Amino acid sequence: MQQLVDILKGEYTLYQDLYNLADRKTDLIVDAEIEKLENVIAKEEKLVKQVKQLEAKRQHLTGERSLTEFIHDTNPQSKERLEDLRNKLLNLTTKLRETNQLNNKLLKNALQLTNLNINLLTNNSKQGTYGKKGSMAEEQGSESMLNHKA
Repeated sequence: MQQLVDILKGEYTLYQDLYNLADRKTDLIVDAEIEKLENVIAKEEKLVKQVKQLEAKRQHLTGERSLTEFIHDTNPQSKERLEDLRNKLLNLTTKLRETNQLNNKLLKNALQLTNLNINLLTNNSKQGTYGKKGSMAEEQGSESMLNHKA
């Protein structure tokens, strides 16, 4: 039982680290600090790998049963301790999921803004209109602000 407690504590610590990194990512996304963001993502990948390793150990201990089912079948002494750890993990993973969703929205908004700026600079947002005989009419003075050949 102590081995399972140690695994859950380890997972909790790793998830705390992941949450702190996700929170840091929010600031980096807002500040558009791409290099620092890449470093944070690399750290996250290492932590996720460690979480997967602990999760595999936990599943080896609990077998086919979920953690909730396993806790239900344990003795009353261990049950309270395991339920406490399980609840802490659930709360933390919920916070992590919400922060990741926020980061995802921020990234999508940044991408949309970047695409809008590119379209404005290259005049890709102009609508073509048909002239006489069905050919596209040329717009006067609609040169791009960017040199596409550069």
